[in-house]
This record gives sequence, C-alpha cells and structure tokens, in this order.
Amino acid sequence: MSKKASDDLPITLQDLLKNSPANKIKETITSLSKTKKGPAFEKLLAELYRGNGWLVQVQGGRGDDGADLLLYHPTTPSKVSYIVQAKNHAQPLTYDQTRSELVKFEEKARERYNCHNFRLVSVSGFVKEAATLGDFNMLLDGWEHVVELVEHCDPENKTEPQIDLFAHNRKTYERINELWEEEKYVAAVQATGTGKSFLISKVLADSFDKSNIVLAPSNYILEQQLAKIPWISNTVYMTYAKLGRMSVEEIADLNPELIVLDEFHRCGADVWGEGVQALLDSNPEAKVLGTSATPIRYLDNERDMVEELFDGVVAVDLSLAEAIVRRILPAPTYISALYTLNDEIENLLSEVDASRRSEEEKAGYREEIKKIKLDWESSSGVPEILKKHLPAGTDKLIVFCRDQQHLDEMEIEVQRWFLKAGTHARRKTYRVLSSDSESNSNLVAFKKADGNGTAHLLFSINILNEGLHIPEVGAVLLLRPTESPIIFYQQIGRCIEVGKDRTPVIFDLVNNFQNVRANDFLGDLEEAREVETQRRAKHGLSDFAPAVHVEELARPIEEIFEAIRERLVSWEVMFEALVEFKGKNGHCNVTRGDEETLSLGNWVTTQRQRKRVNRLSDYAVGRLKEIGFEWDTLAAIWESMYASLCEFHEEHGHCLVPHPKENNEQTVFSRWVVNQGVLKRNGLLNDERLKRLDELGFVWDRKEYFWLRCMLSSLPSKKKMGTVLLLVATRIIRSFQHGLQYKG
Repeated sequence: MSKKASDDLPITLQDLLKNSPANKIKETITSLSKTKKGPAFEKLLAELYRGNGWLVQVQGGRGDDGADLLLYHPTTPSKVSYIVQAKNHAQPLTYDQTRSELVKFEEKARERYNCHNFRLVSVSGFVKEAATLGDFNMLLDGWEHVVELVEHCDPENKTEPQIDLFAHNRKTYERINELWEEEKYVAAVQATGTGKSFLISKVLADSFDKSNIVLAPSNYILEQQLAKIPWISNTVYMTYAKLGRMSVEEIADLNPELIVLDEFHRCGADVWGEGVQALLDSNPEAKVLGTSATPIRYLDNERDMVEELFDGVVAVDLSLAEAIVRRILPAPTYISALYTLNDEIENLLSEVDASRRSEEEKAGYREEIKKIKLDWESSSGVPEILKKHLPAGTDKLIVFCRDQQHLDEMEIEVQRWFLKAGTHARRKTYRVLSSDSESNSNLVAFKKADGNGTAHLLFSINILNEGLHIPEVGAVLLLRPTESPIIFYQQIGRCIEVGKDRTPVIFDLVNNFQNVRANDFLGDLEEAREVETQRRAKHGLSDFAPAVHVEELARPIEEIFEAIRERLVSWEVMFEALVEFKGKNGHCNVTRGDEETLSLGNWVTTQRQRKRVNRLSDYAVGRLKEIGFEWDTLAAIWESMYASLCEFHEEHGHCLVPHPKENNEQTVFSRWVVNQGVLKRNGLLNDERLKRLDELGFVWDRKEYFWLRCMLSSLPSKKKMGTVLLLVATRIIRSFQHGLQYKG
C-alpha cells in the first residue's frame, strides 16, 4: 500500500501502525463514518496480515460472496488458507449475524475460492451464544486478534506467519490448556492429517522458556516436527527406542517441564513403555500431552492407551470419518479392487478339490474358474483400474507392502501395472524401510521429486504408517492385508491431509472379499454423517457432508464365486455340516484358519454377508436361527463379556474389574470393561447396552470415583452427606462451564 493518505483514514495505515498503540488504532477506525469504517477495517487487516508474513489478496465489495480477504501461506501460494470476513460494527455480532456469515461462507465462498477455513474478525467481538458456531470450521476473532497482529507486525522481516491453528485445532488447544489447570496428563485423539503436529508446535511455542521433551516413534516424525519450530532451542527430540535404552539415572537427568508423547499408542510396547514410565515417574510435576489418531491397540488385547496413560482425560476425540464429514479433511475416492485374485482363486480351487463332486465335474469347475480369471484380467485388472481411476496430475503415490520379500516382488510388479496402464511416460521407485541404509536419502529424493509425467512410487512396509505427511501424495496403494484398524487408518491417511485441494484416491487392492477394515471405514462415515447432520440441525444449518465416492470393483467377481460355491455344494449339505460342527464345538462360529474348516468357514461367512444385504432367503434365515446361528459375532462377544461382568458383580458387589499383571483371559475381560467407557465417551454405546450397564452400577469414570471415595474416607461421618452434595453440585457447575452435560 502506498504512503499516500487513505480516503478512509485521517493518516496513512503505515503511520497509524507505526506510531499508535492498538487501542488508538481501534479508536481511529471505529470513529469513522458508517460508509468508511468497513473498508478501513479491511485495509487495516490486509496490512497487518502482510506484516505477519501472509500473502494477501483483497476482495471486498459486492459480489465477493463473503470474502473480504484471501490469505495464502507463502509455502503454498496457490492454495487459499483462509477466507477472511471483516466486521467493524459498534456492537458485538449477534448469534444470527454470525450464523448468516457462516451460511454465506458454506454456500458461496467455500466453493468459489476452494477453501474450507473461514475467519470472521469483529472489532467488537461476539455475543456469548455465537461461540457455538465456531464448531463449523469458522474462527471467531475479536479485537484481541488484531492486537496480536499489531504486536507481531514486521513487514520488513516477517517471511512466514506464526503458528496459526485452524478452527478445530484451536478448540483442542484451548481445551488442553483448560484441562491442564486441573490435570497433569492430557490426551488429544485426532485423525491422521488433521494437524496434530501444529498443535504440538503451538504448545511448545507457549513453553519456549521451559525445558521440553518430544518423544515419537521415528526420527522422520521428529525431524518434521523440529522443522516447524526450529527457533525453540530448549526442546529435546528423542525416539521412544532411544529413551528405552537409557538408564534410570540418564532419564532422571532430562528433567523436562513439558513432555509430549506423539503417537502415544506406541507406549504400549514393553521396552518403549518402560522408558516412558521411567520418564513420567521421575518428573511428577511435568505437564504431559499425548497425541494419537488411534489410541486402541487392537492386536494387543484392545488396550486403550488413553485410559492407561491419561486416566481417560482427553481434550478431543476426532475420528477420520468425523473429520471428513465435517470437511476438515478432503473426502477421498475409495477403489476397492483385487490384486489378490490369485489367492482367492486358489481358495476356490481348494474348495473344488475338497468337494464331493466327480473328477469330471471338478475339471469343469477348474476350467470355468480359469476363464473367469482371464476375463477379469483383460477387463478389470489393476492396469485398467489405474488407467480409469487415477486422476491426471497424480504423480506421487505411496505403496504399502507386507514385508521386504513382498516389497521386492511388488516393486517390479507395480511398475508393470503403470507401464500397461500408460498413465505416465516414466516410472521411478523409492523404498523406505528400517533395514535399508538409503531410506533417508530415498525419502528426501521422493519429497523433492517433480512429476512432469513421471510416476514417483514410494514403497514401504510400515515405517510410513504414522506421523509423516508429504503434501504432494495424491494416492496410496494398499497391498498389505491387515486386521488392525490402526494400520488401516494410518495408511489411508497418508494421502488425506487438511488443506488439500485435490481429491485423494485410495486403491485398496487387497479386498480378499472380506475387507473388514474398508467396511468399518464406510460404516464409520455413515455414523459420523448422522451425528453431524443432527448437530447442524440444532443451528438450522443444512447438510454439509461431502460424498465419499466408492467403487466396489470386486463385487461382480465376488458374486460369480458365490454362485460357483452354491453349485459346488448344496445349501442343505453345508447346513448339516454346520449342525455337526456345533454339536462338537457348542457354537456356529466357524473359522477359516485351516484346510479342514476352510469350505465351511467360507460358507458361514457368506451367509452373514448375504443376510446383511438382504440376499438370504427367509427359509435359510429361519433354519439358521433354529440352531442359534449368530449373525453378529461382535454382539455375541459383547453378550458373553456382559455375562462375565454380571458374575463378577454378583461375587464382588461392584464392576471395578482389576487389571491383571499377566496376559490371560482375565486381561481380555478387563480390557473389555475399560473399553465400554471409551465407547460411551465416543457416543458408540447404544442406549440398550448403556441402560444394562447402568443397572449394574457400572463406574464410567474410575478416576473420579476413587477420588471421591478417598475424599469421603478422610471425613467424619456427619460431614459426609453434605460433602457429597457439595461435590456433586461442584461437578454440575463445572460441566455447564465446559459446555457439557452432567452425567452423574
């Protein structure tokens, strides 16, 4: 902006910013006439944002669709980071005025400027009721925001903005600080790609004058974190593995005042966990922040690390599905296909060989299956899928493999797929795995690589599952079957990141006809959509959730294989085999773990799948019900565990199941008990189960229960009742202060 005096202000903005304190600036711009005060505030903000390192495009005027300013981060100058609307009103903005700006942003500005982050700046602030609208990707900033911009304004030297949190992370940051007033340990559970590293950076920046330590699973994550705040010199960055190798004395010498446990679910590992516990024990006064996208260790007796490390104290629990539905993260395209077709064919051929058909009939089935394979590869093979579904300009992809041998094989095979697909003129591969000394240089080369018609393929086993984000990655190829939701969500999260302006693509090429994790993902999306629709309806806001495009390319061949199985062995024959199985085992839950039960296990799984999509006849449903067939195995597990809890309650008079020191059946039971509290906290425990647990006197908050019991045990009996009433009243008041519903 030129030095020439503005028509809207008595002096130039530069002189005003240089020579006036913030209160004088406010007095100047609010004293202007009604027609001048709005444009003056817009120009003031534009100068302040530029002086704070932002690239600014001034919009304003009629037809701006609610965008006075567009802010661009210098590192991503082609992508709008924030849409800013400025309001220079004499009074705080009302709830209705604030809501009107939100609607304008969602319906017009968001799509026009391809940005999902809105900043409403009001000179006079907002009424208290308007704060609830900040839950919808909208930052509500009053004059204190302008004061902060003034204090840090340095046009000559500022080349990049300070750490600036999007609306969802600002809420989390504020909640962390609230909880730290009463607790030492606080967890933040947020989906991969939602900016946990920026949250950590903000907390570290607040603690720049104290000693801090940041722990993470890998040096990749630590280097990425350090790059965000290199100016903080009093912070130690260390892997969990290194901490685990230190002596108790060396750990005690660290003496941090703030401990950050990134990807804290990894602290459940024996050696790493011992090191972390030693650090926590030697620094009882230190504040602790833990961040993770997936705190449940599903393959480790479903241990909930929020409960184990943080006593359930969590500032936020934002799932990947919720983040997508709320448009914090971009909605991906999900391609569910088969590169494991050969494995499925081998399974089917095994069933043919094990059947009671004649050798002539078996030969006919084998020939039919061979033809199906040839037809599939010519019309729906992986090269055809890549050619059809990989967006133009997507040049960087991450390929997840099972192990090093699998990676060695697939590094060649995937290049063949791309060659046949003809999507890229050239192909270049990189590998990142713990046993390869060139992993660091490969990763750096992959990050720096430019597309220009070359497919850059980064192959990994699990070292990139968590924490690392490479903005240019537009797709992932899943070649590793997994039953772990942690690994599944971390892998698909490598191409889903806040602020992206392209649709990420997930090629799940290990469908193997069950694909439990993909079904979980789609189910989670539907549940999150229902919750978000209800939440928005309370404010009169229309449905805002994006559509997640899903291509189930494996379904046609799956149906063909099902038809072959039905012809191969009649339904009645398999039913009788199931009756025989139940007579021997006492249940109908047949596994497919060995050759003897493979065929029956496949048939049982098929019955459940067909019932779920209403493709199983009433006759079949009735026959299976007669023998106690369990349609929902998870529900059966819940009922079994609940029965055990009832027995425990009858024997002990309470539901406080202890945690055994050794892994056994009791460990699984105790983890299940803890997990009910997690499900309730996340709104995933249905009303009927909630009621049944309440009737048993289930303790939902163990920490508060033991605190209250300890408090009461120290009081004379006459004072106990009054104290109980006072404590309950205090918690009700605190709950309302935090915007929560008191839950006893």
